[in-house]
Amino acid sequence: MGTTASAYKQVITKDYTVLCLAVGMLSLIGAFFWQPLGVIFWVCVFTAFDHLLFLDVLTKVPKEIPHVPEAAYRIAQGSIHILMLVVTYLVTHSWQVCLATQIIWWTLGCDVLYYIIGKHEFDQTWTWVRWSVWFFKKEVSNVLVIIGSIIGVITAILVLVFFGV
Repeated sequence: MGTTASAYKQVITKDYTVLCLAVGMLSLIGAFFWQPLGVIFWVCVFTAFDHLLFLDVLTKVPKEIPHVPEAAYRIAQGSIHILMLVVTYLVTHSWQVCLATQIIWWTLGCDVLYYIIGKHEFDQTWTWVRWSVWFFKKEVSNVLVIIGSIIGVITAILVLVFFGV
């Protein structure tokens, strides 16, 4: 049975994941000409894949064995993280661009974008962010997460400006 136009429309309009992928891919092309676009490429494509993976792996992998779905998700997420970083460096030849992407990721900018592209409501408290800049807190309010991600984006921009990209 063939895929119908309405099925494609449903996938494209249910959230902003496809739009985020498109912006990311256009940024990849642009990054050949202007390196800072590599940051947008990495952030958009990594976050879109993360959104797709989370929905696919954690909701569809059988849960007979505890923690297997989460482990599968983390392995795929980590692999995409590294692969995207390598692609970003190969396109931009810039450690500054790669550092900027990791600053945005570590300050939860990708997670905020994840909630936006998925049209998800923001959690009142984020309890799963101990791997991030918030490693010292068990719970972080959504306001602090958003402020932290904005500071991360500003810091990433400063890295690009002051280290000459």
